[in-house]
Amino acid sequence: MGIPHHLLLLLLLLPFAYSDQYICGDPTENMQIISNAKAVIKALVNLTPTPGSQRYSYGHGTEAVRGLRWCYPNIGAFGCALCVSKLGNDVLKSCNNNIFAISWSGESCYIDFHSG
Repeated sequence: MGIPHHLLLLLLLLPFAYSDQYICGDPTENMQIISNAKAVIKALVNLTPTPGSQRYSYGHGTEAVRGLRWCYPNIGAFGCALCVSKLGNDVLKSCNNNIFAISWSGESCYIDFHSG
């Protein structure tokens, strides 16, 4: 049985655990992809009834955006929603519409999203 990819990514990001870190891809001017990325982040915030991991995708074909969020179990649903919301908005601003982004808050949550 292999290690799920999101856990492997989490392990790779542990050295950056005490600072906000963003890994960004190539920027896009495609407004539909940008809109889909915002919808994915909003959905990941709303899909936080319990800590742990959640996946969500929005859109079709090359304009589809897929996302994953993970929260520490000890922060609860409200803390997870706040962390994912802040991180998602920070990533969109910091990555300047790069629709491949990975971010680790260093405290409570992790998100990644990508198009295609």
